[in-house]
Amino acid sequence: MPPADILRSLEDPVPDDEVHAWWADLDLSERVISQLAALLSEQEKNRARRLIHPLHRTYFTAARGLLRIILGSYLKIPPEKVCFEYTRQGKPYLADSSPSFGLCFNLSHSRGTALYGICKNRSIGVDIERIGPLSGMAAMVRRYFSEKEAAQIRAQPPNSQNKIFFQYWSMKEACLKARGDGLSGLHRIDLAADTRGITSETVVLDDSQKPWLVRPLFVDEKHAAAVALEGDASCRMVCRKWRP
Repeated sequence: MPPADILRSLEDPVPDDEVHAWWADLDLSERVISQLAALLSEQEKNRARRLIHPLHRTYFTAARGLLRIILGSYLKIPPEKVCFEYTRQGKPYLADSSPSFGLCFNLSHSRGTALYGICKNRSIGVDIERIGPLSGMAAMVRRYFSEKEAAQIRAQPPNSQNKIFFQYWSMKEACLKARGDGLSGLHRIDLAADTRGITSETVVLDDSQKPWLVRPLFVDEKHAAAVALEGDASCRMVCRKWRP
C-alpha cells in the first residue's frame, strides 16, 4: 500500500479525552521500507546510516517512517512535512514549524515491533519490550527496582517472574520517557506503591510528588508494553494495530 493510501486510512485527530496507541510490525517488504525511507528528513537518514547493523537501520527507518505517517494523518499534512525538534535527552516533539494543535506523542520499538502513543496537551511516554530470557535479571532488579517491587517479583512463581519483570520495566520506562528522563531515574519510579498491582491503571508519584498515570497495554503474548501520561486524570484508551 503506498504511503498516500496509508495516510487516508488513518483516523481523524485524537479527542481531548482519549489516548491513541498504535503498534506495528517493522518486518516489512523492501518496497514498503523504501517508501518509508523516502519520507525521512536528511537528519533521520544520516542517523540511520550511522547504525552499523543492517537490521537496526531497517527497523529505525520503518519506525520513523510510520511515525511520520501517523502524525501526518492527525495533523492533516503530508508525512514528509512533519518537522521534529528534540530535547537534550533526545525525546522528539513537534517543531514550531509544524501545526501541532496541542498534539503530544512518543514512540518505542523493540526488535521488529513498534509502539506509538498520541494524545493532546499531556506529556506522554510509551515503552514496549520483547519478553525473553534475561540472565542478569536479579542484578537489574537490585539496581533499578524498589524493595517493594523486588518483593512482588520474587513472590511470583518462577515461570512468571520474567513476564512480571518486563511488565514492570515497560511501565517504569514509559513513565521516565513521559518525564523526559534517562534510565538513571528508574529507581525513582515505584509501581509497588499502588496496591491494585500492575495489571490495572495506576497513579505513580515521582520523586517531586508529581502524579503520572501509568497503564499496561496488551500487544501480544511476546511483548510487555505500557503508556504513561502526565497527571492523574483518567482517559479512554484506544489501541490498534497498524497494518500495511
